[in-house]
Amino acid sequence: MKIHFFILFIIFPYNSVICQSSDNAPVVYDQFFKNYFLVNPAINNADNKLDISLGNRTLTGLFEGVNRFYADGNIVFSPKSENRYHSIGLLAMNNKDGEYISRSRAYARYAYYTSISENASLSAGIAFGFINYSFKASPASGGGNSFSPDANIGLWYLRDNFKVGISYQQITRPVLKPVSQQFQLDPYLNFNIIYKLKIQQHIELESHLYYRYLQDFPFYFEFSPILSFYNKLETGVNYRQNRGFAILLGLKSIAIGNNHFRFLASYLLSTRKLTTINDGILEFSFGYSLPN
Repeated sequence: MKIHFFILFIIFPYNSVICQSSDNAPVVYDQFFKNYFLVNPAINNADNKLDISLGNRTLTGLFEGVNRFYADGNIVFSPKSENRYHSIGLLAMNNKDGEYISRSRAYARYAYYTSISENASLSAGIAFGFINYSFKASPASGGGNSFSPDANIGLWYLRDNFKVGISYQQITRPVLKPVSQQFQLDPYLNFNIIYKLKIQQHIELESHLYYRYLQDFPFYFEFSPILSFYNKLETGVNYRQNRGFAILLGLKSIAIGNNHFRFLASYLLSTRKLTTINDGILEFSFGYSLPN
């Protein structure tokens, strides 16, 4: 089982490979809404001068050994006016497919936020970094390593209870050749909508819609309604098209002194037809913020 994933990449007789969507673009986390910098470099939060986010995604059963991890940090500079501010951040991601295949990304970003009316604002961002594909040597083939630069841009339109964002990812069309095959990563678009509804005094429903457009690949979206209680406890689901439902439960914000912590766990219940084989995904996210 350890070399199955590696063999998938070496059996093709072509010199250039058009990757599946999961290889062509970063994996979308079931908890993508816990760190929107994963899908758009532009969104900002002026309430916190420092944000740190960590996430881990582990496949179970049939695909045990496939693991995803990210770490993100964001700093908001004290604005000269309350209507404008800047932020910088770092994002690192690693996808490990078993023992032999590792795909990593790292980006530095800058974002600028400004009000455009009494109730609306815009946030624009850009990220530069690199992508690395690393294949370890195996009994089936020799290993290799390949780097390529990459860049992403994004824009958000924000109101108190409604936000919509768009980003253009992999704009450099990265090309990597860690082994005999060449992997070309095509540009793609991310679209996001966030809508917040106050149900009762201490109960809110925040819905997150995610859509990815990648040319020559099928329509793909995710929808995640999340209930929060007293701004402390949150629970909900995330529906992933043709993949399943993730059940989510966690702590939205726990204050310890001037520090705020958050935690969310989820488990994806697969709807794919794999007979009786377990094909779920366990995911955790952690967060720390320091308010202004």
